[in-house]
Amino acid sequence: MAIPTPIVEIAFDDSPYVNNPSWTDVTTYVRSINTSRGRTDDFADFDTGTANIVLSNNSRLFDPLYSAGTFYGKLLPRKQIRIRATSGATTYDIFRGFVTGWPVTYTNAGKDSTVTLQCFDALGLLASEQVSDDNYQTAILSMSPRAYWKCNETTETTTLVDQIGGLNLTKASGLPFQPTQTLLQGCTGSAAAMINYSATGGTVAAPTGLVFSFIGKPTVANDVGNYVSYSCGTMAFQITVDAAAGGATFQYIYGTTIYELTIPSGSFNPTIPHHYLFIASTSPTKLLIDGVAPTQTFVSSAIGSSGTIEAAEIENMEVQEFFVKHATTTTPVFDAEEFNALATGFNFRANTYDRNEYLLDQTPFIRYDYSTNYVQVPYITAPNGVRVLRIENSGDLLPQLKTNADTEGGDMFAKKDGRILFTDRQYKYTSTKSANIQATFSDAGGATLKYGTELQLDFDADSIRNSVTVNYTAGASGDNNVIAINTTSTASVGKVADTINTYLATESDASSLANLQLGVGAALKPRISPLEVGLTDTTADWSTILGLELLERIKLVRTPSIGSNVELVLLINQIEHAMTPKEHRTTIIGSVRYTGWFTLNVSALNGTDILV
Repeated sequence: MAIPTPIVEIAFDDSPYVNNPSWTDVTTYVRSINTSRGRTDDFADFDTGTANIVLSNNSRLFDPLYSAGTFYGKLLPRKQIRIRATSGATTYDIFRGFVTGWPVTYTNAGKDSTVTLQCFDALGLLASEQVSDDNYQTAILSMSPRAYWKCNETTETTTLVDQIGGLNLTKASGLPFQPTQTLLQGCTGSAAAMINYSATGGTVAAPTGLVFSFIGKPTVANDVGNYVSYSCGTMAFQITVDAAAGGATFQYIYGTTIYELTIPSGSFNPTIPHHYLFIASTSPTKLLIDGVAPTQTFVSSAIGSSGTIEAAEIENMEVQEFFVKHATTTTPVFDAEEFNALATGFNFRANTYDRNEYLLDQTPFIRYDYSTNYVQVPYITAPNGVRVLRIENSGDLLPQLKTNADTEGGDMFAKKDGRILFTDRQYKYTSTKSANIQATFSDAGGATLKYGTELQLDFDADSIRNSVTVNYTAGASGDNNVIAINTTSTASVGKVADTINTYLATESDASSLANLQLGVGAALKPRISPLEVGLTDTTADWSTILGLELLERIKLVRTPSIGSNVELVLLINQIEHAMTPKEHRTTIIGSVRYTGWFTLNVSALNGTDILV
């Protein structure tokens, strides 16, 4: 029987985060392999994939305590492991993940020894990651700023440290910096009253663009000289707050031109902290105060030539999170409104792609190999991406990724090659391998692939969802929800409810998601028992089976003793492999819930797909 040949490799010399490690083949020591990836419930998240490998350890090769062993000192938790299988001339991925540990077992009166490796895939690795407890700082550092004064010093000091380039702000006059409180909800650390802090660097040419931002409020209530400024080459920007009259002035110099915007007296509240964000190239591009552009405009006039020395200064202001960025293009690579919202701790509007990128970039796993091998997110690019709201400070990373997947209405799982795949809500209906049959399995065999003789079809209310609640967020005011109910279904079989927590920003978005999930979930569909499909002795059949992946489409044919054949089209929810050197069994759990729906630009008119 031409069964596939298993291959087990371990990366003893590399860390869990190396993309292309050096693999060592340990297949000759393998006694058995069991892998499982997927889910058993249509409405559940995809679980962390697992693998169980039993290795012969009679030579103590895999004993972490055996100092004479080849791999001594390298038998560490989270070593990468890869399981593959060769059929014919082609090798197929089965599982890629990480080893939990190296437990040694002695049996048969100590004459036999094994090490059983329990393994998990990339979702399990991300489950131990934490989200930054300072999202604003994370966002700032991700932009590679020129200088960044967080102003979170915990003790009285005469120096405010630049966390990037050493352009420290030094007390020129007044009292030393004294920590007080956080100015805005989204930021951590402290801010304090100060009379004058300044920094002077070397000669620097003007960049092509500038980003200037801080959070602050005046400390001298009756003074007009409350300002924060930065200059570089022939470029300079200053914000001056007139605390006495309730006005503000914004000045930007580029070369021999000055641009000035004035908020008139009585139109500005100087008693509370504000978030300022300014973007410019050769002229002002954007000014936001607490995320809103002022109604006034910049007016330009000619001035004499400016200097070339880099300098920054704070005068009579309580300041926090002060940074400047030299942009290499005239348009910085972030959305200014979203960035301002992040500083205030809520209303962070972004599509699900941007949210994934923000979260995953906080991990060494994704940062090392974000674009090529582990994560694919081409499905949520504008304009199809769903807009989401609210970023969470701190907490576990994986639940936030799962909530983001629910926001998109898609799925998240680790593929057999180790990459994490995030799907959009249309993926199950429109992706090539989900929309087209990849294999046909029949109890009769013949020209089709054969599956085991046992098959069970269940019709019960537990397999439906006829009431769907979608929770969404709306600003800082709290959570809201929409409920979609199929009254015909609830009257027929009773209410079976599902709740989906999301980061969606609007009632309309939440309603669209609720109605989509209700339309699919309320239909009474048969549940199919697990199918053992590895019952073949031909290389071509095994090539088809080993090539299958989660959410791909297959066809099931059953031949009853009377009546017509039962033909069902399924999407794969789970794949399990059980292997020894002489045997390979594959079991698939499929679902008919996401097949048979009429999909625009995919389904054929007068075809079998249902239009609802």
